[in-house]
Amino acid sequence: MTKNTQKRFLEYELNRKVLNEYLIDSRRSFREIARTLDVAPGTIVSRVNQAENLGIIEKYTAKINHKALGLGVTAIFRVTLATKGLLDPGHSIYTRPGVFAVYGVTGNTDVIIIGKFTDTEKLYEFTQWLNELKEVSGAHTNVVLNTGKEDFNTL
Repeated sequence: MTKNTQKRFLEYELNRKVLNEYLIDSRRSFREIARTLDVAPGTIVSRVNQAENLGIIEKYTAKINHKALGLGVTAIFRVTLATKGLLDPGHSIYTRPGVFAVYGVTGNTDVIIIGKFTDTEKLYEFTQWLNELKEVSGAHTNVVLNTGKEDFNTL
């Protein structure tokens, strides 16, 4: 499957609508989605299977309210690297509690990390741990005071 095939998938309005329906609620049946979009259930089955085979739908999951779980402190870490090891797939940063995203980026910063913590003490502990990593030459932390929008489940 090529990237072009994946991109072409979204050129069809029905494919985009099917994906949006799954983003709203991935527990819905093919029949329910077909009824909503006014198409045959077999059409939905076909489009979903195609999206799965192309790697567009990777898995079905729940949207979690992090604040309800006590993860009310969000921080953005702008990290400058001394070595490239932090981005290696096996690095412990990927399994560290509180880490929700790790991005290699351009500009004055090498890596952006998004973290969520129960309190500022846990945030501080993570900051100390991050700064002690041999791969890190510097890190700047921004604490999020107000979230205008945070939704990675949109198309």
